[in-house]
Amino acid sequence: MMKAMFAKFSSGLSVGKSASKDLFDFMACFQLMGEKTPEGEAARKIGFRAADPNGNGLCSLAELETFVLSTLLAKYPKDAKTKVEKGKNLWELFRPSYIKAFTDAKDYKKDDGDVISGTKSATADDFVSKGEFRLFCAYLCIYASMYDAFSKIDGGGEGRGGDDRKIDMAEWMAKDAGYKGVKEHGFIGLASIKDAASAKLVFEAMDDNGGGVLMLDEWCDYLKKKEIEAGTKLGETLNEEEVGGAAAGGGGGGGAAAESGSSSKKGKAAQRPTKVYSSGLIVGADASKELFDFMDLFHPMAEKSPEAEKLREEGFVTADPNGNGLCSLAELETFVLKSLVTKFPKTGKGNAMMEPGKDLFDAFRPCYIRAFTDAKDYEKDTGEKIEGTKKATADDFVSKKEFRLFCAYLCVYAAMFDAFAKVDGGGAGRDASDDRRIDLAEMEKGYKGIGGFGFVAFKDLNTKADATAVFKSIDDNGGGIVLLDEWCLFIKNAEIKAGTTLGAILNEDEAGGVGKEYTLASAKGPSIKVGRVSASKGTPKALAKSKSRDISPGAKSTTSNKSKSSASSKKKGAADDGSKI
Repeated sequence: MMKAMFAKFSSGLSVGKSASKDLFDFMACFQLMGEKTPEGEAARKIGFRAADPNGNGLCSLAELETFVLSTLLAKYPKDAKTKVEKGKNLWELFRPSYIKAFTDAKDYKKDDGDVISGTKSATADDFVSKGEFRLFCAYLCIYASMYDAFSKIDGGGEGRGGDDRKIDMAEWMAKDAGYKGVKEHGFIGLASIKDAASAKLVFEAMDDNGGGVLMLDEWCDYLKKKEIEAGTKLGETLNEEEVGGAAAGGGGGGGAAAESGSSSKKGKAAQRPTKVYSSGLIVGADASKELFDFMDLFHPMAEKSPEAEKLREEGFVTADPNGNGLCSLAELETFVLKSLVTKFPKTGKGNAMMEPGKDLFDAFRPCYIRAFTDAKDYEKDTGEKIEGTKKATADDFVSKKEFRLFCAYLCVYAAMFDAFAKVDGGGAGRDASDDRRIDLAEMEKGYKGIGGFGFVAFKDLNTKADATAVFKSIDDNGGGIVLLDEWCLFIKNAEIKAGTTLGAILNEDEAGGVGKEYTLASAKGPSIKVGRVSASKGTPKALAKSKSRDISPGAKSTTSNKSKSSASSKKKGAADDGSKI
């Protein structure tokens, strides 16, 4: 029988037998660097040199993710016999923890707003300094433990199999794999649960938005809050980024006082918590409230769970009023509108009337054609004409099996458009200054506002020089402006090339259909030609050379829907309900 494991850190984290072996193996690489000891300081000096390859004393999220990966690979190299890549597997396993550790650690020191020498506009608050590196390593272990506990419940058992990055009440109350199975992960918010009744109260307290499921951010925020409220050593460490500055005191503050770093940092207003979605979207600080409201309505239909399947059944009935199993763009737009108006009904009368549902529908309408176009290409099309139409085939509609993908793409392209709109016009949101195109001046002014959307394409966007380089890459035709189609295609290709979860989902429409290429339509400017995308050949220039068939905004919505019912069965090669994703 395996010996029970236990680890105690100066940060206040004490992890016991409910934790996974993977967590202990992960923490073994970073625990020492988070300690306030001579040995810890020596380990940090070596670690920071690896994390700061250009020697400027500051580390971006990308640099720190590379540091974590290289550290794990050095500790756990690829096995020559079994070919198992334990280091890489651990890196991927705990990756959701890295951005949380980075965000907390970089906020520790005060920022006077001075532009860093050698950059055009970046300040110290955009990076983790040498003086914050100890906290980063401590937070790596803390958030990895939070995530390990979350994953043990999510999906109903050990490991990440079946996980959808959310916990429902049934998973939370499960006899063998629920709240009882994580009481020794080192958090007072879990250890203090006495019985089923108190467990239900804790679930409701964690479920901050009342959505009936726990997201990772809600989970971490609750555990952090409970440690701080209880005044534990761990709470003091977690509160370091809240109070800021070496003079603030607390258990984790010694690192900044003892080690040299960059200039001081000033406190910032609280940012909106990051949300991690099963589609691979990681949306946080920079996104609009409208985006979260929109996604909270449609992303639950994109999940792979019994609850989500039930939501999709109900949603598809609304989207397919004639019951023939296929939805046109017009039908799907009506479905989106009805869903939003139901969730966010009209209030007031006369001049005081507010229509938040309709406003959200209008705000994100450019996304619907993109979600429709990608989703309808997932299943293979025999090319047979649908009875009762002149030339339409099943590939001109979204089937019931493709409906889950449509809901996922709704959210993905809404996030892309929200980021686009934040730069377009030079300010947050959508207003009269937006013209659905971004010039270089707008990009240089607004690039700081899109890093928190979680897209790989923008993760290293730290300076105006970076923004200029990215702008030129997006502006594939050299026209001096970036259109929404170019923007979306650039983000999509970057995710696919990086091999992210989001990239895999965005590539479903490419791998699914018969390989036909299509054109994403735009209200303004030329179309962007898109074909089968791969990590090596999916560049904008390569795609621009492909042949295309045009899909204009209204082309598919005007086709008669009569006698389409037989077409659904003629699309072949996809799993039921799109569960391949």
